[in-house]
Amino acid sequence: MVVTSKTTPKRSSKKNYLTTNVAIVAVVVAIIIAWLLLHFVYENPNTVFYSMLNNALSTSSFSKKVVSYRSNAVDYQSVTAQTGANNIVASKEIQATIGNRASEVSIYSVGTPWADYSKYLSITTTQRDKNGTLLNYKPVINIWTKNTPGPKNSPQGKIFSDVLLGSVVPIGQISVEQRNSLMNYIKQNKVYNIVGKTTKRSVNGSTQYTYSVSIDLPSFVVMMGKFGDDLGLKVPPVKSSSYVGEIEAVKITVDALTRQLVGINYVGSNNVESFSSFGAKYNISVPTKTISLQDLGTKLSTVSNN
Repeated sequence: MVVTSKTTPKRSSKKNYLTTNVAIVAVVVAIIIAWLLLHFVYENPNTVFYSMLNNALSTSSFSKKVVSYRSNAVDYQSVTAQTGANNIVASKEIQATIGNRASEVSIYSVGTPWADYSKYLSITTTQRDKNGTLLNYKPVINIWTKNTPGPKNSPQGKIFSDVLLGSVVPIGQISVEQRNSLMNYIKQNKVYNIVGKTTKRSVNGSTQYTYSVSIDLPSFVVMMGKFGDDLGLKVPPVKSSSYVGEIEAVKITVDALTRQLVGINYVGSNNVESFSSFGAKYNISVPTKTISLQDLGTKLSTVSNN
């Protein structure tokens, strides 16, 4: 009798081994490709900058803080803004001076395309009345004023337009067609020119780019006029020819991942702007009980002349 032994073929195990190795290699390659795309395409500084501009033109809301330094004074402003279906902004501003006539004035304002509303939150001063007593501004605190700077039924609200048109980067929600048109204008007319070296840093685990940018003012004023029209504002016409040859030098910081504007530093100036809370919901309401600016001025004069 001949005894034979049967052995199980190992082809299946080899096949599984090869399949596993191929899968691992594919995953590694995919990770490398994703990293390359992220590093060299998605986080390309030039791509990030223009993506930020495009995002800014589709933003329904944002907040902004502005600090302005002068020789003996400093102004702090905190702004929240909504555009699109509901065009409204709110602003809290603190104006502080130092020296012999030190003072601090806090003002809260609400602005729409149609009207401006403001009130004093506090007034602190070293000024005294004829009896040597510090002036008491309590009679004018928390009294809302309303001002309509433009003609009747004309969108000329100064507070709203100052917030939306007051930075070198237009931020607000406009239609897709308007955004595409404005972006084409920006690129074709080279409104923004990145000059020098773009710096990169990590902030709380997020990559930020800071660009040195020269802004062509003739093209810029035309662009902002178009943007104002897109928002429904009546922007006074500006002769761009009067700005020929002039540029604005700024440093603009952008979050590389979110493509959101982080800050603007005006070169040669003490003005610094920081931005955050894009797309957040704000509860801003228009005051219903107001007096005129003239009436408030009368009350202020009464306090000052005591």
